[in-house]
Amino acid sequence: MSKCSKFLENELDKVHNYLNMAKATLIVPIETCNANGNNISESTDKIDTVIINYLKEKLPSIELQIEELEKNIKDFKKFYIENLN
Repeated sequence: MSKCSKFLENELDKVHNYLNMAKATLIVPIETCNANGNNISESTDKIDTVIINYLKEKLPSIELQIEELEKNIKDFKKFYIENLN
């Protein structure tokens, strides 16, 4: 097996691990925004409300992008394994 291809596979494994960590880290902000910040504070001010509403719109998109990237890496792994033989 080529050192270069193995190196690239390992690097993409690292990226995949970081994506998994990012997806897990997104859970708290998503839940916080869905609860309108009530799980952190009894009341929110105007700035909090604006930020929460903005993130309610953007966080699902970020989550979908992470899932798409994970799929691309999974497709690469499949390609990699199929072409080792």
